Amino acid sequence: MNDDKSTIDPAMTPLFIGTGVELEGMIRHSGPVGEKAVVLGNFKGDVEWNGILQVPKGGKLVIDKSLRVREMVVGGEIVGAGDEVVVETGLLRVGESGVIDVALVRLPVGGLEQARGSVINAQLRMVKDHHFALAPQVDDTPPVAAPAASTSPTLALVSSNTQTPAETGEALHDAGAGAALIERDGGDAAADAALVQVETRSHAA
Repeated sequence: MNDDKSTIDPAMTPLFIGTGVELEGMIRHSGPVGEKAVVLGNFKGDVEWNGILQVPKGGKLVIDKSLRVREMVVGGEIVGAGDEVVVETGLLRVGESGVIDVALVRLPVGGLEQARGSVINAQLRMVKDHHFALAPQVDDTPPVAAPAASTSPTLALVSSNTQTPAETGEALHDAGAGAALIERDGGDAAADAALVQVETRSHAA
């Protein structure tokens, strides 16, 4: 398992947070199971991702309440902002530099691959009828409801260091078409001026 590099293919990577970038908000994805979210920078909030979440070495997620993803490859850090954070995934692959520090990790039976040297500080619970069980791997997750019109999806960019290039390496999976949505609610008029709305879509030829 290569836990510190990632090949970025726009057709299969609807979400990429580069090195030196810090984001806050909510990420929701209901596209094909092979689509990837790659986090080389820092993200704070909650995540619902129907495909693959990859956090290479140097990347960090701080989860407010929950992280739900079909498959995870972790070489960086995933930590809870509080004492009740839940991570739910169908397959958790933790590389030797990976760190997971949350209250609960819920997996299907056989859904953990942990390299020597990695750290998991969490209660592990394995169940046979897990929602993200990988066999057969089909897109059976119901679409995520769109947010109400009164709360437009927004993204908060905390900081960005564009001088550090992202590392490249091996790709893990093929993918189809889908979309990713990043959102953050509320804020006053002055704060909203610093927010931007982002929606990315990819379509198979």
